[in-house]
Amino acid sequence: MSTNCNNDNNRDDLDAIFKQKRVLRTQVRKTLKAIDPSLRSQQDNAIQDIILGAPWFKSSLRLCAYISCSALREVDTFKLLSQILQPPPTGMSFNN
Repeated sequence: MSTNCNNDNNRDDLDAIFKQKRVLRTQVRKTLKAIDPSLRSQQDNAIQDIILGAPWFKSSLRLCAYISCSALREVDTFKLLSQILQPPPTGMSFNN
């Protein structure tokens, strides 16, 4: 009996967490939709410039990046991907 009770409590806890996540995602989506497109573009550029200028980015040998989806209001990654996909400078080898 106590095992069933614990399982029910765990399920209720998970259901509450998933409900909170749905509410939070809805709020975030509404907030992102309300941002002025020019401000959003400025913010995206600022984020990309910070990353491109970071020492850890400049010295990295391997990176994982994603192609952003504007419909999902994700940060634009065009400048990052353009930089990442450039061939390495002449004389540099990344074969380790």
